[in-house]
Amino acid sequence: MGHSRGVPPDQDFGRPTPANRIGTIVLAAPDIDIDVFKSQLRRFGRPQKPFYVVLSQDDRALFLSRTIAGGVTRVGDSADTAELAALGATVIDLTDVKGDDATNHDKFVQLASVAPELRGILARGIHADHRAVDATERAASGVGSIVALPLTLLGAPIRIIANQ
Repeated sequence: MGHSRGVPPDQDFGRPTPANRIGTIVLAAPDIDIDVFKSQLRRFGRPQKPFYVVLSQDDRALFLSRTIAGGVTRVGDSADTAELAALGATVIDLTDVKGDDATNHDKFVQLASVAPELRGILARGIHADHRAVDATERAASGVGSIVALPLTLLGAPIRIIANQ
């Protein structure tokens, strides 16, 4: 049969899903151990399609999760955007956007109101003329050109960081 335990081939969990069957991946405020996530990105290599991580460094829900996890940073509140970009993710940093709730955990929901504009910007790509600040470039030295595109959407600057 070629698949395990009577599971249909399209649901065989022992095999990776072919890249052509995966669309755009967006992780919004992901509550994932940053070290495990970086290790997985290194192992899988650069994604063939755009891969987005929406984060905010003032997410109080993820701060609580980090505390419970013994102080291990969560992907969704990571300040290390340059390394995430160097590993292949396009980071959408909403730290400077005002949240609608006390935990600042729902900021990504606000992206829905500007989705068409943001989708157009991401489809055109981030160009090298939108240079990152020096600290970001230094953090990513030797791994390619890290660019940051500050946008004003939702009444606050949104930073998009990508490795070009």
